[in-house]
Amino acid sequence: MTEPGLAAPAAARTAPRDNPGRLPPSPPQRPTSRWMQRLAEHTSPTPTDSGATAGAAADDGDGDVARVEVDSQRSRPVGSGILLVLGLLWLAATMWAAHAAIAGNAVDAAIVISSAALALPGIIAASLLAGAAAGLAAAVRRATHRAVGRRALVGLAAGASCGVTAAGVILFAYGANSSVALLAITVGVAGLLGGAAAVLPPPVLAAAIAATLGVFVIGVTLNLFQSPLKSLLGAGDTVASQASAARLFSSAAAVVGGLVAGLVAFIYLRRRGPAQKWPSYLIAGSAAGLLALAAEGLTQLGGSRLLSLVGNLSTADRAVLDYLIEARMERALIVGFVGGITAMIAVGRTLRRPDESASTTDPDELSAPDA
Repeated sequence: MTEPGLAAPAAARTAPRDNPGRLPPSPPQRPTSRWMQRLAEHTSPTPTDSGATAGAAADDGDGDVARVEVDSQRSRPVGSGILLVLGLLWLAATMWAAHAAIAGNAVDAAIVISSAALALPGIIAASLLAGAAAGLAAAVRRATHRAVGRRALVGLAAGASCGVTAAGVILFAYGANSSVALLAITVGVAGLLGGAAAVLPPPVLAAAIAATLGVFVIGVTLNLFQSPLKSLLGAGDTVASQASAARLFSSAAAVVGGLVAGLVAFIYLRRRGPAQKWPSYLIAGSAAGLLALAAEGLTQLGGSRLLSLVGNLSTADRAVLDYLIEARMERALIVGFVGGITAMIAVGRTLRRPDESASTTDPDELSAPDA
């Protein structure tokens, strides 16, 4: 016979495993302390285990959640260093081209003034772009993606340093008289305003900078083939045909630039910021046109004295100046509109329809009985 004291343990050992009611209770688990979680996080052998431990630690407070989100954001670099180098190189190349045009016509004061007026919008646009790239690089390194105010301050400081450098180069090259000083201040302010764009999420700003660089490059490329393209558009020996071909060329170049801006913004955001919503694509795609409008506004404000000098040279010069201002405004609007729409259409093509989502559902899930 079996003693009563041994009957219960024996019955428990011989009980069938599919009857949990007769199994002995499991021993209580020891609570996991904070230092044990940290130890597991630092000694995890695989990236998957490390990510799971970090996610468990993030549930302990809002500060840990923010840290995990920041680490996730930093795990997708936006290429701020490369964009900064490209932006600075573009600014340097634009200033060098303007200096070459002005120095090559130094014997004729009227041509010097006209050359400076023609080069000013491009320099201001390049300063805006370089300031935005500097603000992006500084914000990525010095501020988190959640601290909008801190990103703004860091971006303004970085953009100001870029603008001050460009203004110093202008003053050193052309002297410190009142007219040159006003132009230098305008270029410096452009860099400062460009740095203020750091308030945007880093992936969106990076995509906008990349799209704007794409518009600049395609514009230079089309200008290299300007004469044959105008001939295809109907430019002849008459002034009217040449003016009509010039307008068609400007509009076509703006449409092509907008298409390039939208596609570059879409591709960049899909690779660098896949979690962004559709307004981010709209902003990044239309950023090149918005930057051109801002550059034109700064040109009208800071370069008003220079533009007045050009307008007072002759009636023909005034007519050409008005035509160029109108053409730049029209081109900026076309680039911004086409770029934003192109990016929106591109991201819309990647969205699934509701019927497609339903058709991809697992058949086993559909046929599984309700609990």
